[in-house]
Amino acid sequence: MVPFTHKYADKAWIEFEKDKTGGFAPVGLTIIANIPLARASSGYQASRVVELENAAVAYAKKLGVPVTFRSES
Repeated sequence: MVPFTHKYADKAWIEFEKDKTGGFAPVGLTIIANIPLARASSGYQASRVVELENAAVAYAKKLGVPVTFRSES
């Protein structure tokens, strides 16, 4: 499995849970952004947030899991 990387993401990890067969299945993707997500009001800042969101959602869709965003800033 290729890890999620993006220029606006400091950290990203896939959460797993044990499935019925004893293996592990992905259940979620968490992204720690290096840009402020809540205050993305300017056009440039908002476009960076949208770029990160689009990349993360596409990656999560391939895994079939939801994505959670957090910001450290």
